[in-house]
Amino acid sequence: MPKDLTFNVHYTDEFSHNFYGDGKKLAGNMREIYHDQNIEFPDDFDSTMTVPPVHFMQVSASDDVDVEKLKAVHVPAGLDVEIHEWHM
Repeated sequence: MPKDLTFNVHYTDEFSHNFYGDGKKLAGNMREIYHDQNIEFPDDFDSTMTVPPVHFMQVSASDDVDVEKLKAVHVPAGLDVEIHEWHM
């Protein structure tokens, strides 16, 4: 059974927001950052209306994914990612 994770993506400033983008552009950047981790990022996700926004990505991961290992992945400057695992 796949794991349900939420990636809360914060930008450090508006410059970072413009650089990493929203929607499909941000999803593509997240796929690049977390490549080879057996997780799927959606192109559509919820966001706040703040400037810069905070994005909430509902991510599906295989059962064998180690969430602590995901949290240890190097995220480039300008982004801050919080990862939460939901147990139903």
